[in-house]
Amino acid sequence: MGYRVRGAAAAMSAATMQAARGSRRRAWLAPYRSALAKRDATLLFGGLLISATGSWAYNVALLAFVYDQTHSLGWVGAAGLPDLCHSWC
Repeated sequence: MGYRVRGAAAAMSAATMQAARGSRRRAWLAPYRSALAKRDATLLFGGLLISATGSWAYNVALLAFVYDQTHSLGWVGAAGLPDLCHSWC
């Protein structure tokens, strides 16, 4: 039979536990926040994010275009294969 806390003590311990969970969640962000506080790192990360989004959109558009032109999943796979090989090889 377990120990049970009642009333205000239970609410306080639940709030304390929630705060501890929140601080652990934020603790892993600390190095990133300090790095992103620098303007150059923020610009670099922003450029990387924009570039990755553009690359993703290009690949989706390419595969949609190939399917629209050929109606063949084989050609879609062939068009997507160089991107996979570039990532894995």
